Amino acid sequence: MAVKNLDEVVDLLGENAEVSVVGRTAFMVAAERALETDRGKDALFSDPFAKVLAGKDGREMSDKLGEAAAQFGFENWPEFHKVWTVVRTKFIDDIIGSLTDQKQMVNLGAGVDTRPYRLEGYSKLKASYEVDTPEVNAVKTAVFERLGATPFCPVVTVSADFRVVGELARNLARSGFDEQVASVFLIEGVLDFLEDAATPFLSEVSKMAAPGSLAVINYAIGPPRRMEQETNSWKDVELHVFGDDRLNFGRYKEGLVPNDYGDLRLLGPSGTAGARAPTRTETVEDQKTGARGKPRS
Repeated sequence: MAVKNLDEVVDLLGENAEVSVVGRTAFMVAAERALETDRGKDALFSDPFAKVLAGKDGREMSDKLGEAAAQFGFENWPEFHKVWTVVRTKFIDDIIGSLTDQKQMVNLGAGVDTRPYRLEGYSKLKASYEVDTPEVNAVKTAVFERLGATPFCPVVTVSADFRVVGELARNLARSGFDEQVASVFLIEGVLDFLEDAATPFLSEVSKMAAPGSLAVINYAIGPPRRMEQETNSWKDVELHVFGDDRLNFGRYKEGLVPNDYGDLRLLGPSGTAGARAPTRTETVEDQKTGARGKPRS
């Protein structure tokens, strides 16, 4: 059966589609990717699935967040979050397109990310492990099944509660994830919702990462000190903020200074541009050391 929109799938799933407010932010980001895709030849990327995944809630949440722009330091720029989603997506897409040695993707808080279905870079991977709540996973799986979409690599859907220490590692292992293989860990738009649980969560991720692994970490509004503590088995960190040379792509509002609203950190293999521990709205690239999970003094 062809699916026309997310709301139709939610109706079909019934109680299995009761997604939390946090989970529904994934639909908001999908709506913002859809807006960029509609730009056609001027778009920084194309996501043919985004419009279906956005649903009514996604579009409404995006507009509502824009009304609060001043609270995030973007007065008179209601489009700030739409632009942030675009430059963040483009930045990560480019990283995935340049992968060489990593053979597994672990997308933590995957939401309704569509990269395995739209980026050829995934064809280099053995598998992409898409991790989120059972409710979000149910919606995403149903949509792609009804679309008949084919991913560029095997996609393994994993459910886990990031607040429960050890659950992520156990569920990934049961799903076939190999801790001995260099991997990409994508943590996009989830850390701020974990609050105090972010510390043990990041520690658990670091322990699962084999030498040569790459991590891309987005931290929007949380305190930066945790990042230094819990990514201490990585090195060579590069830090970027929304609006700087790397997180701009010609879309940042002219005359506005770079804003520390959101961050992306890239923790990468030897020989890549590294990053230092990020602060709020920054992009960071780190390099995994051989001492797996061993804290730095």
